[in-house]
Amino acid sequence: AHEENPSYSPDGKAIVYTSTEEDHRDVDFDQKRRDIYLMDLESGRQVNLTVNGSDDWMPRFSPDGKYIVFVSQRDDLRDVPFYQLFNNIYIMENDGRFQLRLSKAEAHDSWPCVAPGSTEDEGTIYFDSDRAGNYAIYKMDYKGQNLRQITFNQNVNDVAPVVSPNGDKIVFFSDRDGNYELYLMNDDGSAQQRLTSNPADDWNPVFSPDGQKILFHSNRDGNLDLFIMDLSVQAAAAPVYEVIAKIDKAIAAQK
Repeated sequence: AHEENPSYSPDGKAIVYTSTEEDHRDVDFDQKRRDIYLMDLESGRQVNLTVNGSDDWMPRFSPDGKYIVFVSQRDDLRDVPFYQLFNNIYIMENDGRFQLRLSKAEAHDSWPCVAPGSTEDEGTIYFDSDRAGNYAIYKMDYKGQNLRQITFNQNVNDVAPVVSPNGDKIVFFSDRDGNYELYLMNDDGSAQQRLTSNPADDWNPVFSPDGQKILFHSNRDGNLDLFIMDLSVQAAAAPVYEVIAKIDKAIAAQK
């Protein structure tokens, strides 16, 4: 089985992740259907939360730990290749009950991220979608209502939004300047600024717990490596450090 997409619960006692364990078809691994599992880190007990024969992936906990937001193709019943099926954003309770579809476009909605401070009564989910043609970033509430598009760039792709720990900034990557670079903006889509500038591609940014650094991966050195950007210096000219190189130096210094 292939396991991926891990996400910690807010209290650090569990993780959700995806696994192809229940798909016994004789197909390539990238065509296997994934389910979402919950693992208790103390006991190691694993529970399959989504058993429906469709592809479910990218689970993310809500800040209060009560809900899990995820992506699924379960409601597209067309007889087409799996990569042509539409996927939408769903929400469920943390034990797998009450799985509800939030986004309802005939599109590919993905990369859900729940804003810090979201509660059972009032929450914000950011995600990317190609419903307008190319990928842009959107926001909606826990009921799938109050949908708003917050990036507007024709013929480019803005993807993978991640909200800062205090909830006021969003980092994402985009090919608006030719190749994929990292960008930062306010939570309403305003004040967009480019963070990286190099001929390579930079992807999949995440904030550090204090919101002052961004971890991402890049092929700027020819291989796919991890890098850290320090936002506390100044976002427009933030230094980038290769994570693996720093770890190697630290290990060597201890020998």
